[in-house]
Amino acid sequence: MPAIHITRSKAELIDGEMGTNIISPKVHRVTFPGLYLTASDDGSSGLSRKDEHIEKVQTNKFAGRTIIRPLLSQRQGIAAAYMGWAGAKMTKFIGGPVGMHFGPWLIVLAINVVANVLILLAPPFFVAPDRPAHIAVAQIPILFVLGTKNNILSYMLGRSYEKLNFVHRTVGRLLFVCATLHVVGQFIKYSTHGVLGQAMGVPWVQAGLAAWIGLILVTFASVGIVRIKFYDFFLNSHMIGIFVFMVAIHFHMLAVVAPYTLSGLAFYLIDLVLRACKVRIRPATISAIDDQMTLIAVRDIDDGWKAGQHVWVRILQGDRSWESHPFTIANAPASHTLDTRNSQGHPSRGLLLYARVAGNFTRALNLEARQGSGIQTNVVVDGPYGGLGAGTVEPADYRNVILVAGGGGASLTIALLEDLISRSLEQKAHTKVVDFIWIVKEYAHLNWYMSTIKWAILAANSSAISLRVCLFVTQLETAPNGKLDRPLPPLPSQSVLDPEDFSTMDIIFKRPDVPTLVSEAISYAALAGQSSAGGGGVLISACGPVSMTRDVQLATRRISIKDRRLAGGVSLHTE
Repeated sequence: MPAIHITRSKAELIDGEMGTNIISPKVHRVTFPGLYLTASDDGSSGLSRKDEHIEKVQTNKFAGRTIIRPLLSQRQGIAAAYMGWAGAKMTKFIGGPVGMHFGPWLIVLAINVVANVLILLAPPFFVAPDRPAHIAVAQIPILFVLGTKNNILSYMLGRSYEKLNFVHRTVGRLLFVCATLHVVGQFIKYSTHGVLGQAMGVPWVQAGLAAWIGLILVTFASVGIVRIKFYDFFLNSHMIGIFVFMVAIHFHMLAVVAPYTLSGLAFYLIDLVLRACKVRIRPATISAIDDQMTLIAVRDIDDGWKAGQHVWVRILQGDRSWESHPFTIANAPASHTLDTRNSQGHPSRGLLLYARVAGNFTRALNLEARQGSGIQTNVVVDGPYGGLGAGTVEPADYRNVILVAGGGGASLTIALLEDLISRSLEQKAHTKVVDFIWIVKEYAHLNWYMSTIKWAILAANSSAISLRVCLFVTQLETAPNGKLDRPLPPLPSQSVLDPEDFSTMDIIFKRPDVPTLVSEAISYAALAGQSSAGGGGVLISACGPVSMTRDVQLATRRISIKDRRLAGGVSLHTE
């Protein structure tokens, strides 16, 4: 079996001042207990366990449950490969977003084609411009279904509500376009007959204009850049605009719109009831790790979620207690945790949430937490939601797992890593190889999750998993001679390491080539599948900036059909 590659560097220099190895000018290697460095015949390096042969990943008998994958996953094989190939080709010749989201674009195209056909089948537009209005109001139930967290489509398709949000946005824009066509058509019709002034004084016409203004507010606030940069404005405008639209549309044409609006409200009320069943009010401790990250530790919640899921949190303190924000759960549940303190009589960690400073809410939360020794308060927790395949996909059912994270996106991959190793220790996992890749801007950001990474490496030593950890720091400058301008500060977990029993973890000071990293991991999985007469499947999970997740998507879509088959299939989950 070939050695597990973790670096392509040839030279290895010793930095006596730091106590760490420098692999090339920009690569530092930090030691951890449990594993040791090996080298293959071609000069590449790898990780192996100190007390066993590297062939263990093939010979260790799997004693866990039978691999059962969702129906959609079982039949994705060739079709998924060809869709990925088509997406890669469209990326090359048309552009990034189109090729990267080939499936979603097909859905958007189908929705618009059907709507245009229905409009064209109507009587002449300027004679009877009501047809677009009927198409618009028919979208209301669909809009509400796709806008709720608990909807039947998510359960049917095995996709979480946020994965279907692009359809929600598409239907909303279609509603706005059809409503605008209706308004423009009516203006032209009234002007042609010379009754525009009289029509503007009719109450039901005024109500129609008010409903349209509400839609304008919602549509403008939902534009991507506005939604991301000014989330508070988006949220408030969304609520106000929808309220104005729903009230005004009833005064416009009650008999026509009532079946659609009432059914939409029914879906919304059902969602509220289901969400109320998931709501918990618990004590929490909020502490600032640094000026960019805040830790929310919710007590008295130890289980009831799956790794990769998220919750909506409302902090009952200050003038923002009415705001609810989503946070990925950054630890595995108590039934699959590497933290043994609870079993030893110590308080458990509870629910861990990391809030990256990104907007007004998280910035104010971090500032308040840094002013004292932390915040003790109650929080409202709504969830869990989401997860891989809306909670239907088990990462432990895949032989190879590739975890890629950027910045605070490691909350997702850290939880998955902890869950995988814990299940492997319980002999309930099929996973043999895990690639953990984390990209941060600053070296100090490694402190956010370093303690969990350390425990994962220690625990992996006793499991059947070969864990490969590679951390990238993108904004650490070096001198012209390749030396670091200043000494690196010690990471918090390095002081407790046992120098007599060590493993390695790469910290590389450069911007990584994410597609190449993913492609190499897939090639390794395909090679392993070929040597063992069939792979056990590859799961790729990525969470972070849009540019990073697009790189992962692009690399996944470029995987050849042959490699997909040899690896046993490839599944992708991005956030």
